[in-house]
Amino acid sequence: MGLYAADLVRVSTLWNEHSASSTWKAETYVTTFWLQLVHFTGNDTNWPQMVQDGADGVVSKYTAAFGSIGPLISNQVEIRAVKFAHLDTTGHTIDEGVSNVATGVLQGTSTANRLPPETTCAFSLYSYEPGTFTLHKGRKRGRFYIPGLTVGVLNVDGRISSGGVTSILNAFDTFFEGVQGMHSDPGFIGSPADYWAVSTHSAVDGTAAQVGWEAVDDKFDSQRRRQRQSAGVQQVTTLSHA
Repeated sequence: MGLYAADLVRVSTLWNEHSASSTWKAETYVTTFWLQLVHFTGNDTNWPQMVQDGADGVVSKYTAAFGSIGPLISNQVEIRAVKFAHLDTTGHTIDEGVSNVATGVLQGTSTANRLPPETTCAFSLYSYEPGTFTLHKGRKRGRFYIPGLTVGVLNVDGRISSGGVTSILNAFDTFFEGVQGMHSDPGFIGSPADYWAVSTHSAVDGTAAQVGWEAVDDKFDSQRRRQRQSAGVQQVTTLSHA
């Protein structure tokens, strides 16, 4: 069992196949990132309400950013829910809010062919500037894999094009710029208000650290487990004997 920082929240976005006839219809793609509550003495902390407000708030931030995210994602893939889980210091969920999204609301908008589910792009979050020295780097970075990418992000070398990298980075940065600083109590009147900080988390030493940098590279990542989710369709031909 790992260690977990106080006031830590795991945010899970559930992406599903939009079409019931899709080859991958049984697949669910879960992308996860971490938030930590920045609390000011004297403010109330009603966690059951905060986690529901948080889940609803993250959905609203996806909605605001989806004009940039949607064109990168196949129209066969969509967000169907966000889970906002408050963890104790041993990693157990003690409060959870769920915000469901109706089908078609946060659906990818690309009609181009899609990349196979096992081929994905990692979006990285850093609590130190990439390329600089810091102790225990592995404890200060996180990442998640973006599902349902369109072939429009490819270049001729089978990598993500420079324009594709920029589009992915900017689209999800728009989302995280909205999430960072989101008030834990949307109706709070006064100052200072408690807010959520986008963070990295280490279960090695139970620390969390504010994210300050994001990154995407041009190399695709592979999740081979997803290759087994659907049987291949085989074609057979005969070899004529001379």
